[in-house]
Amino acid sequence: GTIVYASDYDMGRSGIAYHDIDSAEYWVSTNTRTQWNSGGKYRNDGVDIEACSDDITNGYNVGWIQNGEWLQYSVYAAEKTMYDLNIRVAGTEKSSKLTLLIGNQEVSELLINSNGKTGQWTTNTIRAVQLNKGWNQLRILAAAGGFNLNYFQFISAGSNAGTN
Repeated sequence: GTIVYASDYDMGRSGIAYHDIDSAEYWVSTNTRTQWNSGGKYRNDGVDIEACSDDITNGYNVGWIQNGEWLQYSVYAAEKTMYDLNIRVAGTEKSSKLTLLIGNQEVSELLINSNGKTGQWTTNTIRAVQLNKGWNQLRILAAAGGFNLNYFQFISAGSNAGTN
């Protein structure tokens, strides 16, 4: 199935393409340098990106995900179709939870199956996600942070074997 890497979220500013708690460097007004991209990799905006250790990767993952942060992805579907969505995560907290929104409508909530280790990647699945024909705006919201996000993969609904 088609893979979308977490670090390839839409281009745009904070509040439009993403929301990150530390979305700017405020050292001028505070005299304390707060790094806006904690990993310092791949893109120069407020999202925290680091080198990725997973087997399948574009080289980067989004990390340091905190409550309320979100990433937006524009995804094109040739026709109205139902998918299962495999989400590749490494949880740092056992109570992590994400919410999937399509076109600002909540579609599903996922409790992340995690062992609490940042480098141990697992696949979690949201079943029966419907994409409309044309462009769809997907938003992954950290309802409860504490996980790193590598990618999500669209699999034809019903054909998902669910690998870890």
